[in-house]
Amino acid sequence: MFGYVIADRQQMSDKEKGEYRSYYCGLCKEIQRIAGLRGSAVLSYDCTFLYLLHSGLYEPENTVSMEKCSVHPFRKHRILRNQIADYAASMNILLGYYNLLDDYRDLHDLKKKTLADYLGRYMDDIRARYPRQCEAVEKNIELITQAEIRHEENIDIAAGKTGQMLAEIFAMREDEWQNILRNMGFYLGKFVYVLDAYLDIEKDEKTGNYNPLIQKKKSDPKGFCDYIEMSLTSMMSETARSFEKLPIVEDAPILRNILYSGVWTSFRAHRYRYRKKLEEKKREEGFGSVQGARRTV
Repeated sequence: MFGYVIADRQQMSDKEKGEYRSYYCGLCKEIQRIAGLRGSAVLSYDCTFLYLLHSGLYEPENTVSMEKCSVHPFRKHRILRNQIADYAASMNILLGYYNLLDDYRDLHDLKKKTLADYLGRYMDDIRARYPRQCEAVEKNIELITQAEIRHEENIDIAAGKTGQMLAEIFAMREDEWQNILRNMGFYLGKFVYVLDAYLDIEKDEKTGNYNPLIQKKKSDPKGFCDYIEMSLTSMMSETARSFEKLPIVEDAPILRNILYSGVWTSFRAHRYRYRKKLEEKKREEGFGSVQGARRTV
Protein backbone atom coordinates (compact mmCIF):
# COMPACT_ATOMS: atom_id res chain seq x y z
CA MET A 1 0.00 0.00 0.00
CA PHE A 2 2.90 2.34 0.51
CA GLY A 3 4.40 4.63 -2.07
CA TYR A 4 1.48 5.90 -4.14
CA VAL A 5 0.22 8.99 -2.29
CA ILE A 6 3.18 11.14 -3.22
CA ALA A 7 3.86 14.64 -4.52
CA ASP A 8 4.68 15.56 -8.09
CA ARG A 9 7.85 17.47 -7.33
CA GLN A 10 8.20 18.77 -10.88
CA GLN A 11 5.03 20.81 -10.35
CA MET A 12 6.10 22.24 -6.96
CA SER A 13 7.86 25.50 -6.16
CA ASP A 14 11.08 25.43 -4.13
CA LYS A 15 9.14 26.78 -1.14
CA GLU A 16 6.54 24.00 -1.42
CA LYS A 17 9.26 21.36 -1.73
CA GLY A 18 10.88 22.68 1.44
CA GLU A 19 7.61 22.67 3.36
CA TYR A 20 6.77 19.16 2.17
CA ARG A 21 10.20 17.97 3.24
CA SER A 22 9.76 19.59 6.65
CA TYR A 23 6.64 17.54 7.32
CA TYR A 24 8.35 14.40 6.04
CA CYS A 25 11.35 14.93 8.33
CA GLY A 26 9.07 15.83 11.24
CA LEU A 27 7.17 12.58 10.73
CA CYS A 28 10.47 10.69 10.67
CA LYS A 29 11.57 12.22 13.97
CA GLU A 30 8.22 11.41 15.57
CA ILE A 31 8.40 7.78 14.43
CA GLN A 32 11.86 7.58 16.00
CA ARG A 33 10.49 9.01 19.24
CA ILE A 34 7.86 6.27 19.38
CA ALA A 35 9.74 3.29 17.94
CA GLY A 36 13.42 4.20 17.84
CA LEU A 37 15.74 4.67 14.90
CA ARG A 38 14.84 1.32 13.32
CA GLY A 39 11.20 2.32 13.32
CA SER A 40 11.87 5.03 10.74
CA ALA A 41 12.49 2.29 8.16
CA VAL A 42 8.73 2.31 7.49
CA LEU A 43 8.55 6.09 7.03
CA SER A 44 6.25 6.84 4.10
CA TYR A 45 5.14 9.78 2.00
CA ASP A 46 1.60 8.37 2.25
CA CYS A 47 1.49 9.17 5.96
CA THR A 48 3.21 12.48 5.30
CA PHE A 49 0.06 13.30 3.32
CA LEU A 50 -2.01 12.29 6.35
CA TYR A 51 0.14 14.57 8.51
CA LEU A 52 -0.25 17.49 6.10
CA LEU A 53 -3.98 16.96 5.71
CA HIS A 54 -4.84 16.99 9.41
CA SER A 55 -2.38 19.77 10.19
CA GLY A 56 -4.08 21.90 7.53
CA LEU A 57 -7.54 21.06 8.85
CA TYR A 58 -6.98 21.46 12.60
CA GLU A 59 -4.23 24.11 12.44
CA PRO A 60 -2.21 23.11 15.53
CA GLU A 61 0.72 25.24 16.64
CA ASN A 62 3.87 24.16 14.83
CA THR A 63 7.33 23.77 16.32
CA VAL A 64 10.14 24.22 13.79
CA SER A 65 13.78 23.29 14.34
CA MET A 66 16.94 22.63 12.34
CA GLU A 67 18.39 19.18 13.03
CA LYS A 68 20.76 16.59 11.64
CA CYS A 69 19.86 12.92 11.28
CA SER A 70 21.49 9.57 10.51
CA VAL A 71 20.63 9.89 6.82
CA HIS A 72 21.98 13.46 6.62
CA PRO A 73 24.64 13.60 9.36
CA PHE A 74 26.51 16.61 7.97
CA ARG A 75 23.65 18.93 7.12
CA LYS A 76 20.79 20.23 9.23
CA HIS A 77 17.26 19.98 7.87
CA ARG A 78 14.10 21.86 8.77
CA ILE A 79 11.90 19.76 11.05
CA LEU A 80 8.21 20.59 11.53
CA ARG A 81 6.28 18.97 14.38
CA ASN A 82 2.93 19.58 16.04
CA GLN A 83 0.17 17.73 17.92
CA ILE A 84 -0.81 15.79 14.78
CA ALA A 85 2.67 14.25 14.50
CA ASP A 86 1.98 11.53 17.08
CA TYR A 87 -1.15 10.40 15.25
CA ALA A 88 0.48 10.37 11.79
CA ALA A 89 3.54 8.54 13.14
CA SER A 90 1.41 5.97 14.99
CA MET A 91 -0.65 5.28 11.87
CA ASN A 92 2.56 5.03 9.84
CA ILE A 93 3.90 2.38 12.25
CA LEU A 94 0.55 0.57 12.28
CA LEU A 95 0.30 0.38 8.49
CA GLY A 96 4.01 -0.32 8.14
CA TYR A 97 3.78 -3.24 10.55
CA TYR A 98 1.01 -4.97 8.61
CA ASN A 99 2.60 -4.12 5.28
CA LEU A 100 5.78 -5.90 6.41
CA LEU A 101 3.80 -8.95 7.51
CA ASP A 102 2.04 -9.00 4.14
CA ASP A 103 5.38 -8.81 2.32
CA TYR A 104 6.75 -11.62 4.46
CA ARG A 105 3.72 -13.78 3.67
CA ASP A 106 4.07 -13.16 -0.08
CA LEU A 107 7.86 -13.02 -0.44
CA HIS A 108 9.10 -14.97 2.61
CA ASP A 109 11.64 -12.21 3.21
CA LEU A 110 13.10 -12.76 6.69
CA LYS A 111 14.30 -9.14 6.85
CA LYS A 112 10.67 -8.01 6.59
CA LYS A 113 9.67 -10.41 9.35
CA THR A 114 12.51 -9.23 11.61
CA LEU A 115 11.48 -5.59 11.23
CA ALA A 116 7.81 -6.48 11.75
CA ASP A 117 8.71 -8.29 14.97
CA TYR A 118 10.61 -5.21 16.10
CA LEU A 119 7.66 -2.89 15.41
CA GLY A 120 5.38 -5.39 17.12
CA ARG A 121 6.87 -4.29 20.43
CA TYR A 122 5.11 -0.94 20.07
CA MET A 123 1.75 -2.18 18.80
CA ASP A 124 0.11 -2.61 22.22
CA ASP A 125 0.79 1.03 23.05
CA ILE A 126 -0.60 2.20 19.70
CA ARG A 127 -3.69 0.00 20.15
CA ALA A 128 -4.24 1.49 23.60
CA ARG A 129 -4.13 5.05 22.26
CA TYR A 130 -5.97 4.50 18.97
CA PRO A 131 -8.23 1.43 19.47
CA ARG A 132 -10.80 2.31 16.79
CA GLN A 133 -8.24 2.74 14.04
CA CYS A 134 -6.27 -0.37 15.01
CA GLU A 135 -9.42 -2.50 15.13
CA ALA A 136 -10.43 -1.26 11.67
CA VAL A 137 -7.02 -2.04 10.20
CA GLU A 138 -6.81 -5.51 11.74
CA LYS A 139 -10.39 -6.44 10.85
CA ASN A 140 -10.22 -5.30 7.24
CA ILE A 141 -6.79 -6.78 6.58
CA GLU A 142 -8.19 -10.14 7.70
CA LEU A 143 -11.16 -9.70 5.32
CA ILE A 144 -8.80 -8.78 2.47
CA THR A 145 -6.71 -11.87 3.22
CA GLN A 146 -9.84 -14.05 3.10
CA ALA A 147 -10.80 -12.53 -0.27
CA GLU A 148 -7.34 -13.32 -1.60
CA ILE A 149 -7.46 -16.91 -0.30
CA ARG A 150 -10.76 -17.60 -2.06
CA HIS A 151 -9.50 -15.76 -5.18
CA GLU A 152 -12.33 -13.24 -5.16
CA GLU A 153 -12.79 -12.01 -8.75
CA ASN A 154 -14.75 -8.87 -7.83
CA ILE A 155 -12.04 -6.31 -7.14
CA ASP A 156 -14.53 -4.02 -5.38
CA ILE A 157 -14.69 -6.49 -2.48
CA ALA A 158 -11.03 -6.21 -1.44
CA ALA A 159 -10.72 -2.60 -2.60
CA GLY A 160 -13.73 -1.69 -0.47
CA LYS A 161 -12.16 -3.26 2.61
CA THR A 162 -9.02 -1.21 2.02
CA GLY A 163 -11.26 1.83 1.73
CA GLN A 164 -13.00 1.06 5.02
CA MET A 165 -9.63 0.69 6.70
CA LEU A 166 -8.37 4.07 5.51
CA ALA A 167 -11.73 5.68 6.24
CA GLU A 168 -11.18 5.09 9.96
CA ILE A 169 -7.57 6.25 9.77
CA PHE A 170 -8.55 9.49 8.03
CA ALA A 171 -11.20 10.17 10.68
CA MET A 172 -8.65 11.04 13.34
CA ARG A 173 -11.33 12.54 15.58
CA GLU A 174 -15.05 11.88 15.82
CA ASP A 175 -16.09 15.46 15.17
CA GLU A 176 -17.86 17.58 12.57
CA TRP A 177 -15.33 16.62 9.86
CA GLN A 178 -15.31 12.87 10.41
CA ASN A 179 -17.82 11.96 7.68
CA ILE A 180 -16.01 13.99 5.03
CA LEU A 181 -12.67 12.54 6.10
CA ARG A 182 -14.07 9.00 6.12
CA ASN A 183 -15.42 9.41 2.61
CA MET A 184 -12.07 10.80 1.48
CA GLY A 185 -10.16 7.92 3.07
CA PHE A 186 -12.58 5.33 1.68
CA TYR A 187 -12.13 6.32 -1.94
CA LEU A 188 -8.42 6.91 -1.59
CA GLY A 189 -8.11 3.42 -0.09
CA LYS A 190 -9.96 1.91 -3.05
CA PHE A 191 -7.74 3.89 -5.42
CA VAL A 192 -4.58 2.58 -3.74
CA TYR A 193 -5.76 -1.04 -3.86
CA VAL A 194 -6.74 -0.95 -7.54
CA LEU A 195 -3.56 0.91 -8.50
CA ASP A 196 -1.43 -1.60 -6.59
CA ALA A 197 -3.16 -4.52 -8.32
CA TYR A 198 -2.66 -2.84 -11.70
CA LEU A 199 1.05 -2.21 -11.12
CA ASP A 200 1.61 -5.79 -9.89
CA ILE A 201 -0.33 -7.55 -12.62
CA GLU A 202 2.60 -8.62 -14.82
CA LYS A 203 4.53 -9.95 -11.81
CA ASP A 204 1.45 -11.77 -10.52
CA GLU A 205 0.81 -13.33 -13.93
CA LYS A 206 4.29 -14.85 -13.82
CA THR A 207 4.23 -16.00 -10.20
CA GLY A 208 0.60 -17.09 -10.08
CA ASN A 209 -0.16 -14.79 -7.14
CA TYR A 210 -3.71 -13.64 -6.65
CA ASN A 211 -4.69 -10.54 -8.59
CA PRO A 212 -8.38 -9.78 -9.30
CA LEU A 213 -7.47 -7.81 -12.45
CA ILE A 214 -5.82 -10.69 -14.35
CA GLN A 215 -9.06 -11.99 -15.84
CA LYS A 216 -10.11 -8.49 -16.92
CA LYS A 217 -6.80 -8.00 -18.70
CA LYS A 218 -7.11 -11.34 -20.49
CA SER A 219 -10.63 -10.59 -21.66
CA ASP A 220 -9.81 -7.12 -23.02
CA PRO A 221 -6.04 -6.44 -23.27
CA LYS A 222 -6.45 -3.43 -25.58
CA GLY A 223 -9.04 -1.70 -23.44
CA PHE A 224 -7.51 -2.72 -20.12
CA CYS A 225 -5.60 0.52 -19.45
CA ASP A 226 -8.62 2.64 -20.32
CA TYR A 227 -10.77 0.58 -17.95
CA ILE A 228 -8.27 1.03 -15.10
CA GLU A 229 -7.89 4.75 -15.80
CA MET A 230 -11.66 5.23 -15.78
CA SER A 231 -11.98 3.34 -12.48
CA LEU A 232 -9.13 5.21 -10.82
CA THR A 233 -10.41 8.56 -12.08
CA SER A 234 -13.82 7.88 -10.56
CA MET A 235 -12.29 7.01 -7.19
CA MET A 236 -9.92 9.95 -7.14
CA SER A 237 -12.71 12.33 -8.16
CA GLU A 238 -14.64 11.31 -5.05
CA THR A 239 -11.49 11.68 -2.94
CA ALA A 240 -10.83 15.17 -4.29
CA ARG A 241 -14.49 16.18 -3.96
CA SER A 242 -14.37 15.38 -0.25
CA PHE A 243 -11.06 17.19 0.17
CA GLU A 244 -12.47 20.37 -1.38
CA LYS A 245 -15.19 20.42 1.28
CA LEU A 246 -12.59 20.83 4.04
CA PRO A 247 -11.66 24.41 5.11
CA ILE A 248 -7.95 23.92 4.49
CA VAL A 249 -5.85 26.94 3.55
CA GLU A 250 -2.39 26.19 4.93
CA ASP A 251 -0.41 24.00 2.51
CA ALA A 252 -3.52 23.42 0.37
CA PRO A 253 -1.45 23.74 -2.86
CA ILE A 254 0.79 20.86 -1.71
CA LEU A 255 -2.21 18.69 -0.88
CA ARG A 256 -3.79 19.46 -4.27
CA ASN A 257 -0.50 18.66 -5.99
CA ILE A 258 -0.60 15.20 -4.40
CA LEU A 259 -4.28 14.51 -5.12
CA TYR A 260 -4.46 15.91 -8.64
CA SER A 261 -1.03 14.92 -9.95
CA GLY A 262 1.26 13.00 -7.61
CA VAL A 263 -0.99 9.96 -7.09
CA TRP A 264 -1.02 9.42 -10.88
CA THR A 265 2.76 9.23 -11.26
CA SER A 266 3.05 5.44 -11.03
CA PHE A 267 -0.02 4.84 -13.20
CA ARG A 268 1.18 7.07 -16.02
CA ALA A 269 4.60 5.42 -16.12
CA HIS A 270 3.12 1.93 -16.15
CA ARG A 271 0.47 2.81 -18.74
CA TYR A 272 3.19 4.12 -21.06
CA ARG A 273 5.18 0.88 -20.73
CA TYR A 274 2.08 -1.28 -21.18
CA ARG A 275 0.93 0.48 -24.34
CA LYS A 276 4.45 0.41 -25.73
CA LYS A 277 4.56 -3.37 -25.28
CA LEU A 278 1.19 -3.72 -27.03
CA GLU A 279 2.48 -1.68 -29.97
CA GLU A 280 5.67 -3.76 -30.17
CA LYS A 281 3.64 -6.98 -30.07
CA LYS A 282 1.37 -5.67 -32.81
CA ARG A 283 4.37 -4.81 -35.01
CA GLU A 284 5.90 -8.24 -34.40
CA GLU A 285 2.63 -9.95 -35.31
CA GLY A 286 2.36 -7.80 -38.42
CA PHE A 287 5.94 -8.62 -39.39
CA GLY A 288 5.23 -12.32 -38.89
CA SER A 289 2.17 -12.09 -41.13
CA VAL A 290 4.20 -10.45 -43.88
CA GLN A 291 6.93 -13.09 -43.61
CA GLY A 292 4.34 -15.85 -43.79
CA ALA A 293 2.79 -14.26 -46.85
CA ARG A 294 6.17 -14.11 -48.55
CA ARG A 295 6.83 -17.77 -47.88
CA THR A 296 3.43 -18.65 -49.33
CA VAL A 297 4.18 -16.70 -52.50
